[in-house]
Amino acid sequence: MTRSHLPGLLISVTGVILVGLNLRIAITSIPPLLASLGLGGTAQSLLVTLPVLCFAAGAPAGPRVRRLLGEEKAIFFLMSLLMVAIAVRGAFPSVALFPATLACALSIAVVNVHIPSLVKRRFPDRPGPIMSLYTTAFLLGAGIAAWLALPAKEALGNSLRMGLGIWTLPAALALVVWFPQLRVEKQAVPTTRDGDKTSVWRNPIAWQVTVFLGTSSLIFFGVFSWLPQIDTSRGISTSTSGYLLLLAIVFGIVGSLGAPTLARRFGDQRPAVVVASLIQMVGFLGLFLAPAQTAIFWAAVFGVGNGGTLSLALLLIVLRSADEHVAARLSSMAQAAGYLIAATGPLVTGLLHELLGGWSASIWFLMLAGLACLLAGFSAGYDRVVGGVPVSAAS
Repeated sequence: MTRSHLPGLLISVTGVILVGLNLRIAITSIPPLLASLGLGGTAQSLLVTLPVLCFAAGAPAGPRVRRLLGEEKAIFFLMSLLMVAIAVRGAFPSVALFPATLACALSIAVVNVHIPSLVKRRFPDRPGPIMSLYTTAFLLGAGIAAWLALPAKEALGNSLRMGLGIWTLPAALALVVWFPQLRVEKQAVPTTRDGDKTSVWRNPIAWQVTVFLGTSSLIFFGVFSWLPQIDTSRGISTSTSGYLLLLAIVFGIVGSLGAPTLARRFGDQRPAVVVASLIQMVGFLGLFLAPAQTAIFWAAVFGVGNGGTLSLALLLIVLRSADEHVAARLSSMAQAAGYLIAATGPLVTGLLHELLGGWSASIWFLMLAGLACLLAGFSAGYDRVVGGVPVSAAS
């Protein structure tokens, strides 16, 4: 890299970081405000599950949007849609809550798909650090929104409209910083044969990556959607519960930075997957089963593990792809099927609680998901790629 390329590189990386920062804010700002929305238990479960279902439903559109617009222009358009949807949800919460949340989640879903292929193309020599920064950014955004959603609402005159709409500001900032990327020429996307288009869906490596991403995301959304309510049932105050949520996400940043670094020390990613998954499971059990007085420690442990598994899952989309075109298709598959798996996290966790009147069954459901995450990630961590060879050889 020459000095003349440095400013463009910094702008590109900053753009990826700010886009990532916004990709969970519209979702994690909702759970702290559930009590203010006037919804019943089933409606609350649906509201926190809807975004994850949309991540799955919107992901298949990613490769087509990429062919039409190119990644840089597509991300700008989708981030604009996200900003408008957040603003509309804040302005008309009584009628726009569900449809605007739907629009937010669908725009996020397609951006999710574009980032791995963009990183594979724009940063071929440093995919690990860039994907680590990206994961760190969306975890940081998730934490900021979850922590500040309720205080922001109270500070803004206890206005639900302002509490929901304030999150248009970081989206606007991301658009401003991303704007220079529109100068990048659209990359030619080769026309693929019908068999090639579906090959990732028949590839065992692709399914291992998909299940790893799906289960790690299931745990993320399941825990962070219901952690405040679970903590309250254990006698932890609402304010302390919000702090624990933030703490878990902040330490998730530690995991998201550390896990790819650990992965680079070995010939493949299996050791990093095992370490991150075990830390996640131990922290999860401690968070929900250990005495409430120790919750701060276990929130930190869980955050490190969950941040590590999420970061590794997104990195594996890049590393298991032969080129950026395979990365786009694998990213679409992993996020379509993976987020369909993840949607069961907040939904089943909430419904088990409502049906059985306690959190024990919900906790063990999430624990089983943690075990599946470990097994799928271990298989996906072996160093080989999807694409460039026949599917039978790739297995």
